[in-house]
Amino acid sequence: MNIRPNFYGGIGLGIMAASVILGVIHLNLVNQNGKQTTELDTQIHTLQKNNQRLHRQLSFLRQESANLAKKNATVRTLSNRSTQHSNRNGKVAVKQLPSSTAGFVTIVVYPGMSVANIASLLSSSGIIASPETFIIQAIKYNRPLRAGKFTFQVNESISKILYVMATN
Repeated sequence: MNIRPNFYGGIGLGIMAASVILGVIHLNLVNQNGKQTTELDTQIHTLQKNNQRLHRQLSFLRQESANLAKKNATVRTLSNRSTQHSNRNGKVAVKQLPSSTAGFVTIVVYPGMSVANIASLLSSSGIIASPETFIIQAIKYNRPLRAGKFTFQVNESISKILYVMATN
């Protein structure tokens, strides 16, 4: 009896079975890696969308800050020029306002003003250097800012400004 053909046939079947098992294991690993890759791609895509949204918001806040700074500068210039106008015989009489105390600036925060509006007002008044930094600090401070008339030193610390505006 010749055992070799059966032996070789058994080895062949064993090799085929092993390759099928290894193929299934490989497909399973590829499928798991594919799922992990898909999850990572989804997370990356979400982060990119959030990053784009934050850039748009920051750009909007910068534009709003610049626009408010221009408006506040115009209002400040007009209010510094005069407080009373009277029309007598076609002439306008102008009464000059006294200048503020050196190193101190008074601002008025109206009800409904946003943090960005307040930051722009403080920046254009020379009280703070960066409206963006003020906005970030105000968000971290997490207390409502009150409306009112405030007097601050030029280049005042943001933490002191937030404390005064939240407690007074």
